[in-house]
Amino acid sequence: MEKQISNCDTKLSDKQQKLEQKMAELEDIKEKVNYYDVAYVRFDVPEIKVKPPKITERPPRFGNIDDWTKAQNATISEQFHNALNSFGKTVMDAAKNSILGERKFRLLNQRERDEIAEELQSIKYLRHQQVHEALDLLALFDKPDTAKLVREVAVALMGGRCCSHGRSLCQYSLCWWWFCQ
Repeated sequence: MEKQISNCDTKLSDKQQKLEQKMAELEDIKEKVNYYDVAYVRFDVPEIKVKPPKITERPPRFGNIDDWTKAQNATISEQFHNALNSFGKTVMDAAKNSILGERKFRLLNQRERDEIAEELQSIKYLRHQQVHEALDLLALFDKPDTAKLVREVAVALMGGRCCSHGRSLCQYSLCWWWFCQ
């Protein structure tokens, strides 16, 4: 009795290990499906336009009816298989077209995302360049001579007073001429 119980325990532990392996495989498959963002593609099954098989001949009045039955069964079976094959091909074509359409849609979305990412990278690069140039310009103001020159030019451009660097600039400018006198 104990031997049977121990055998059952070993079988149970083996089954438990196999179950855990299958559960791990299932979790792995679920993670892959979620990682690849696989979606089930819904497609409409086309309308069934299959004619039902029909008897092609009348049964014989005299003779062997078994031969006629075998021939009719073969004909009906052939008609049935042809109808199923044509319907199966129609369904497979509809599924294939739906999957291809979904794939094209997802590729188009991926291309759009890639274009947006490229635009974002270029905008980030341009923003970085602008910040860098602005910092370089502000670094110029740290030097006292440059800051004084920029202030004088800015005041002169606003019409406040004539620029102190060279009187020749003031001689040709009519609006600043009064400030230079």
